[in-house]
Amino acid sequence: MRTTLRLRAILAGLLGGLLGAATSLANHGHGLAPSYISQLLDAPWTWVAVGLVPCFAARSWSRSAFLSAVALWAAVLCYDLMDLHFGVYTGLASADPSSSIVTDWLSFGSDVVGYGVVAAIAAAGLGLIVTVIRRGGVLGLLAQMVVPSYAAWEGHVRVRDARAVGDSTAHVIGTNQAVTAMALAAVILLASTGAARLGLAASRDRSAIDRSVRPT
Repeated sequence: MRTTLRLRAILAGLLGGLLGAATSLANHGHGLAPSYISQLLDAPWTWVAVGLVPCFAARSWSRSAFLSAVALWAAVLCYDLMDLHFGVYTGLASADPSSSIVTDWLSFGSDVVGYGVVAAIAAAGLGLIVTVIRRGGVLGLLAQMVVPSYAAWEGHVRVRDARAVGDSTAHVIGTNQAVTAMALAAVILLASTGAARLGLAASRDRSAIDRSVRPT
């Protein structure tokens, strides 16, 4: 069991590390393609989704939260390491242009630790969501719609904020509008199929009760 959990943790770390590195790479890229990719990868809902996926590889809340935390911690670390490589944490030692270039390790460490704490809290919540989903019922149905609903809301907010500052570029507006539309479609699909399953289950329960009380 421990070997299986260790393997799943490694895979979760690889998934998260890939997200973090790819996000930083897209953020520092040039051209149209990196701009579109950055809008997708640097969105909070993407990181939430990547943290959610490993939760389904475990049955208990504690192990789901652990695997999610591994993925998100790896994402945070790889993201900050790539930013460190691109010079985000480097600058002049003083206002003098001739001064030496130094690395702000305090800011780097603060970002790793700070976002690591946020990742741990998010992982606990995502593990709980998956635990509720596994239990089924109305609460399970509602839990299934949490992440796509959040994605739809986040996409709408990003479009609204972009328009508020006069940014009408396609890679901002178009990408987030597409995310919002797909997320809303996912919510509608999950709600309709989930309601149909609940209705079918309730019908079967009524049929079973009728058969049990029917006189022989």
